[in-house]
Amino acid sequence: MKRLKSENRQHIKELFSVKAGVALPTPRPRIKTAALLASVILSFAVLAGFSKDLVSDLDGDELGFSSAYLGQGIVEIRVENRSEKNITFQQKLKLMRWEGAQEVPASGKVRFSCRTIPAGTTGTMTLDLRGAYDIAELEKPLTGDSYYFILTNNEFLFGQDWMCFVQFGEYIPVQTEPLELISAAEADPTLVKNLRPELIPFFKEATTNLGTMQERREAYYAACAEILAAFDGRVVPSACPALAIDGMDPEPVFDTTVPADKQHWLSGLLWERTDGYGIPVGASDTEYALVVYALAPTREGDYDGGAGIPVAYYMAYAVSDIGSQEDCAFIHGQLVPFGELEQNVVYEDETYVCFDVTDYFYTDLRTHTDNILLGQHYYMDEGIRQRIENITDFYRNREAVENRFYYNIPSQD
Repeated sequence: MKRLKSENRQHIKELFSVKAGVALPTPRPRIKTAALLASVILSFAVLAGFSKDLVSDLDGDELGFSSAYLGQGIVEIRVENRSEKNITFQQKLKLMRWEGAQEVPASGKVRFSCRTIPAGTTGTMTLDLRGAYDIAELEKPLTGDSYYFILTNNEFLFGQDWMCFVQFGEYIPVQTEPLELISAAEADPTLVKNLRPELIPFFKEATTNLGTMQERREAYYAACAEILAAFDGRVVPSACPALAIDGMDPEPVFDTTVPADKQHWLSGLLWERTDGYGIPVGASDTEYALVVYALAPTREGDYDGGAGIPVAYYMAYAVSDIGSQEDCAFIHGQLVPFGELEQNVVYEDETYVCFDVTDYFYTDLRTHTDNILLGQHYYMDEGIRQRIENITDFYRNREAVENRFYYNIPSQD
């Protein structure tokens, strides 16, 4: 499971502009996390036509989306299912405005057609919005704003939801300032000292160009393959089981200014192949990390979403694959013996063992937070910083989380 994983989270708007050829408004989407397990970063599709805008690594289930508005409230969504499993979308969606991530209220039900997309195929799902929305209102031109759908195959939970942009009427772009770029090496020089020397150049690059990102990722994996081929030892790849963390029973308190039953809105959970700078978490594109995000609100007083900051990283391994403590994991540019990881076990059963590997991704939370948020639209004060620290401390506390792990198996519609 894995969703909106852009190569540089602080530059997600730039990714759309580069790929789709449109300018999106400055504020980032604030996705209300209906549960801790809701996806923070989702996969996107184009504003109009059938031009592709997805990079496969943005979607952990290997789904690609694009949309076309046919008029009179009818939308076709082209779904490319690159995974090895069939997917069936539920007859549920949320229609959102990009500016402030405000949901457009529905007055009835949307009619769906062709909801199942078989594995390894591309299909077209049709939506009839006429019974649910004021179509004339949707077709009015927007200035610096856009609509998008949130689609789901499992009640919008734990990343089983996806974004798909749609353009009903004329889009009027607004002038925006170019975003600052910062590389992973600039963001955390201390961390770079521990990396494999061959990989340091990748940590020194910063780009929002999708083609460059893809090339960099492929080159990184190629460099990792050379490292592993020359390594005189055994390296175990990470797994991506359907593990999740229950953040609601009981619900921890991260911020006393937020209602007790809304604390789970302040964070999110996601399986990722890359970190917040687009650097792979492992040595190949089959390796993932389970990432906890703390959300910085867009405006003062908000608590229903915001800009995601990856604050805790877990990586899982098949118990049967680990032969000895000398066997190694390849984590974020470093070869790490399992003997060193043993003290960081947060969950283990007869099949998988899961480690807290956060220390291999950043060294100082406050600096990390500021760098990840660079260029994003967010509100920050000491109370929000304390909230982020509380979320981080909770999810990095083995006693707090070890009994909250469970296997998240999607329900069938």
